[in-house]
Amino acid sequence: MTGIQRRAKEESGAVEGCMLGNLALELSTQEPDVRARLEEVFDERIRLVEGALADAAAEGPIPAGRAGREAAQAVISQLEGMVLLAKLKNDPAVLDGLWPHTLLLLQAADRS
Repeated sequence: MTGIQRRAKEESGAVEGCMLGNLALELSTQEPDVRARLEEVFDERIRLVEGALADAAAEGPIPAGRAGREAAQAVISQLEGMVLLAKLKNDPAVLDGLWPHTLLLLQAADRS
């Protein structure tokens, strides 16, 4: 994620954020069809993260209680918020120190 935002900044001069998150912020209250489609897309993302969390819980780095849908929603929310802050500051370096806090959210074991 950080690499993508760094490349965007180098190429365009701006942190672009998340296209889907940007659409959700701008159109979800004005365009019901767009909101419904974005909801589907984010639900799919949540399912993918939930699967990854379940795999991580099975392997041991995170507790099983942190592998459910609500934890996946929290991770997606955390990531979207991180990108929003980087976009606001127009600085992808904002992302550098935030990932460890996502791991804290999950009570993940430090494997570095």
